[in-house]
Amino acid sequence: MAYVEQVLSPVRFRVSEKGRSPGRGARARRTAMAYTEEGVSFIYETVHVRPRSDNSDPDTGEDPGANGTPVIQGDPQVGSNQRWHFVPEGDYFRIVAAYSGKCLDVYRASLHSRADIVQWDCHAASNQLWRRVPQGDDYVLIAKHGGRSLDVLGHDDPTSQTEDGSRWRLIPDDQHYRITAEGTDRCLDVTDSLWSNGAAVVLWDCNGGDNQLWKLLAVGDYFRIVAKHSGKCLDVSEASYSNGAAIIRWDCNGGDNQLWKLFSDGGRFALVAKHSGKCLDVRGDSLSNGASLVQWGCPSEPN
Repeated sequence: MAYVEQVLSPVRFRVSEKGRSPGRGARARRTAMAYTEEGVSFIYETVHVRPRSDNSDPDTGEDPGANGTPVIQGDPQVGSNQRWHFVPEGDYFRIVAAYSGKCLDVYRASLHSRADIVQWDCHAASNQLWRRVPQGDDYVLIAKHGGRSLDVLGHDDPTSQTEDGSRWRLIPDDQHYRITAEGTDRCLDVTDSLWSNGAAVVLWDCNGGDNQLWKLLAVGDYFRIVAKHSGKCLDVSEASYSNGAAIIRWDCNGGDNQLWKLFSDGGRFALVAKHSGKCLDVRGDSLSNGASLVQWGCPSEPN
């Protein structure tokens, strides 16, 4: 099944559909999507990944110059693999490895504490942008997309735990999406296909109904999430700032309580309300049919 893997920009998503190609190694089909007010157009690109690079280590089979190579600490040496260029980008920097020309990257734009730091082809996403914050004679390096610091792993971080109830997958369905709760086959659903303002949004077994299909319309860095069957927007009731405020469907009115930002977390997403900075969540962490949707403070504090 295809699913959205990464938000590249407000008008470009990447979809992954993985399989195998006999004799060619792993095969990943990735889809870049361009969003317009009229819908979604798909551009397909098939990437064949060789089982082993010509530059790979003969003992491990790993290519030290490949995308996804971990960044670690090691004893000082003269190699170019320990030298970095700081390339200004507005108020931030790209940190580029001298030996490979690839950028320091938070893997899959994760929002977790303890997310892997790797090298990757330089691109436009904010998980490759870093801010230098002075601390005496030194600097702290903070990732733009998640606001977390570059760190040497030394102990467990009790704040790194996230809850499946606030993580979602986006599954393409023609010009719309099904939005499913992480680890389930249950979809964001408008109760009983109601057309009225204030209809509750709940979890329900995915069944192919139009009340489970949503269009994402870009508005700057945010999205309106619009129900196919009614043309109404996903809405935080009464523009509340409170934890537990109900998620409903309402006439699209341009309010910030109808605008959502998507934060990628390894093929799943946090959906954050613009007006409150809180996440779309499932009340009581229930994943059963009929569980109601609310806004709640984000477990991993996306920003």
